[in-house]
Amino acid sequence: AAGEDISICYGELSNPLLWRTYGFTLPPSEEPTWTCTFKESDLVELCYEGGPAGLDCAERFAELPNVHLDARLVTETLAVALETCAAAGGNAVRLLRELCRARTSLLQNDPCLAPALAALGQQRDGDRDDLSA
Repeated sequence: AAGEDISICYGELSNPLLWRTYGFTLPPSEEPTWTCTFKESDLVELCYEGGPAGLDCAERFAELPNVHLDARLVTETLAVALETCAAAGGNAVRLLRELCRARTSLLQNDPCLAPALAALGQQRDGDRDDLSA
């Protein structure tokens, strides 16, 4: 009716997903979860040179959709990727570690992100100091 507020619920999405889907983000203190997305090519790269997945996984991974990590839960796409790796005789735990290590390294070496990462580090150090006091 006229004069009533309208509210829209977007669900508990991370800022990258909100930005990509709806074009806005929330203040970091209000962000309900953290996510990271990997393309199938990120998985395929881990099939070569003694990678955790093994050569048998390369073709299987190429058929998968993007793999989403969510800080709150094991997503369906992550479960499928880990099951695919294990079924082909690969090391699913190592696969997940290597995916995260590669992405962390990529972000840490991006000069555009250096100021933001430095500020985040300072904030986290302050948070640790507050907890130990």
